[in-house]
Amino acid sequence: RLTASGQYLYRLRPQTVERSFADAKELHGLRFTFYRGREAVQRANLVAATAQNMKKLANLFAWRDRIHTIFSILCRAERLKLIEPKKRRTNPREANWFVNSLKRLGYPEAFRSFAIFLIPVLPPLPIIVRMEVFRRLAV
Repeated sequence: RLTASGQYLYRLRPQTVERSFADAKELHGLRFTFYRGREAVQRANLVAATAQNMKKLANLFAWRDRIHTIFSILCRAERLKLIEPKKRRTNPREANWFVNSLKRLGYPEAFRSFAIFLIPVLPPLPIIVRMEVFRRLAV
């Protein structure tokens, strides 16, 4: 905080670091833990942090290319598959279709986690059309 660049970065802190913690608590369920044991809690936090990083990348690419992808919906479906909090809202059946289709095809767990990066980016389309295109790609 003593140099000019340090002061500039410190002023950006509320927009970056503190916002990340707030998002983790509000959106990714890190205010409380629903697991017992250090390994289970670490695994849940790692999945939540991965989801946050993937969301940041998706927003960065969407902002840079001016496109809207279904990336964040797929990340949420993947996260809900791995972490099931006690009070989970019911989701529409379409929320988990991509992850389940990969499981049905026999892909290993590690591939399913990173299969999001293999999906081609589509131009902005209505959500129903995009989901139909992804269904055809997954089969």
